[in-house]
Amino acid sequence: MQISVESNVGSLLERWRAGRSQIGAERTETLRDAGRAVLSRVVADHPVDTGRSRAGWEAALQMLGSGGAAQGEGTATAYDEGQRSRIEAANFVEYEVFLEYGARGRPGRAMVRRALEGSRLEAAQMVLDGVVRAVISG
Repeated sequence: MQISVESNVGSLLERWRAGRSQIGAERTETLRDAGRAVLSRVVADHPVDTGRSRAGWEAALQMLGSGGAAQGEGTATAYDEGQRSRIEAANFVEYEVFLEYGARGRPGRAMVRRALEGSRLEAAQMVLDGVVRAVISG
């Protein structure tokens, strides 16, 4: 019985070079997916009295491409800066900070912090999978 394992580094490097051009686009798109996942968690965990603050996060979510027209006081933007991609989301409702962190005698809800912490590994895996997909398909 004989077993043979072979590795062709040249072929792998060719695929890597071909896929490099697609990595940036894939990275940005998967980062948008991760941003949508985080914002979806924020919206789902958000307390509702008037709905104004939640609408701000929903507007940010829609700006990342989840569909619909943005009608709240929030925004989100995806940036490509050379080898980096980033997403910024903001809610401009003046009392949002008090909902998140609390105020005199009222505890904060920590919707954003919990959503970020709960999505950290999932988001990293999404971006990594996208980069690998770009290299393999290259």
